[in-house]
Amino acid sequence: MIDALKKALLPTGLTATLALACFLSSPAPALAQDELVARVVAVVNDKMVTQYDLDQQMKPLLDKIRDRVLSAQEKEAINTAKRQFLNKMIDDILIEKEAEKFKIAVTDQEVTAEIKHIKEKNNLTDQGLEMQLLGEGMTTKEFTEKMRSDMLKHRMVAGMVQRKVVVTEEEIRKAYENDPKSATRPLASSSAMGTGGRIRLRLIILPSGTPGAEVKSRIERKEMTFAEAADKLSKGPGAGQGGDLGELNWNDLAPQWKEALTGLKAGQISQPFKLNANDALLLLESKESEKKDKEPEAEKKPAEQEKAPIDPSIRNQIYESIYAVKMEDLFKEYLDKLRKKAVIDIRI
Repeated sequence: MIDALKKALLPTGLTATLALACFLSSPAPALAQDELVARVVAVVNDKMVTQYDLDQQMKPLLDKIRDRVLSAQEKEAINTAKRQFLNKMIDDILIEKEAEKFKIAVTDQEVTAEIKHIKEKNNLTDQGLEMQLLGEGMTTKEFTEKMRSDMLKHRMVAGMVQRKVVVTEEEIRKAYENDPKSATRPLASSSAMGTGGRIRLRLIILPSGTPGAEVKSRIERKEMTFAEAADKLSKGPGAGQGGDLGELNWNDLAPQWKEALTGLKAGQISQPFKLNANDALLLLESKESEKKDKEPEAEKKPAEQEKAPIDPSIRNQIYESIYAVKMEDLFKEYLDKLRKKAVIDIRI
């Protein structure tokens, strides 16, 4: 019973915080509602969390144990769940505050599009969605606001955490070779990815609805520099610093970044590409060849010369697996930093 409750209902890390589809809660019991609303269980900076707010989040769990006599072990499990739900609520408040600070917003059109996607994915009509929400004790308006909040948190985390996640070709190769089934995998006929070397980049992530092609054209017409456009328009890392990302290893870049940069010379701007649903531009400021650091081909060991390329579909699976683990670790680090800067008073 206890393990099942934990697995099914307790929020866990990044997955719980970034869930976009639903954690649909129902109204708290009417009994002593005024007391529940008034009782403060935590204060995060200047925002209060009441017992009523916490019970709203815990409603599915509380419904499962209502009218039951709990054992001491079950009571401890419920208390653990209460602390975990409250910590998740605190994390959400901190992320929302950061979103306000960086002026990150989600438009009505974006929320409508996401809800439309959910309906299509689940084969739901407007009426079908309303009936499902009704069964969960939530109105369409409440669900829309829940969606907006989740999308905002997802965008904030993507901008502040996702950009730091790098998966190297060496890590992919090592994971591939450590897999005992790797010998039976199909191999690609093309050469291995990556050109090596270090590059210096600037990045612009444009607000939703701002076309990247138009901004790129204005920069090329010298109406403004790339750095000025980044400071004025960018919603991503490096904003306020001309979009400067510093020096990076080519092999550490995400595939879509490599694709955007392929063929560019120093000083050139990439074609617009999508990053977190927004148009983005990269400026290749400089690049340094890896050749001078490479071991001469004749001196390489035969095993190194004969390494076969990895099938692209297999490579992508490995990339996503490593990426997810690193994303989770960096997300936890990010939340730890937010908590250290905040004033948090937990009263239960």
